[in-house]
Amino acid sequence: DEMVMEQLMVGLADDETQKKLFMKPDISLVEAEKLIIAEEIGKFSQEDSRSVSALSLYQKQKKGLGKWKSCKWCGEQAHGDNGHEFRIRKEKCSAFNEQCKKCSKMGHLSKQCHLFKPRN
Repeated sequence: DEMVMEQLMVGLADDETQKKLFMKPDISLVEAEKLIIAEEIGKFSQEDSRSVSALSLYQKQKKGLGKWKSCKWCGEQAHGDNGHEFRIRKEKCSAFNEQCKKCSKMGHLSKQCHLFKPRN
């Protein structure tokens, strides 16, 4: 059992799990196996939740597409469904390389300046 345990601890690919095992010098082979399985399940569930949240972010963005009627940087008609995407703005938005005359920031025209818009 000791040799198997030694091989198990040294052969683990996951550094975090390996550290947890090394911090428990008196752990049995059965307990080590349970710990490793629990760690792997935890990692898989984290990966699943990340992919689910990425998918939900994609769905939110997808629902929001097309809602822009005008570009928030130049004020002209929106530059397509993905008009706020960096690449598309660089290609199509007239304000992309312009400096605002109100706030001196790059990337938007003074008529679209968010810093100097009147608040209700």
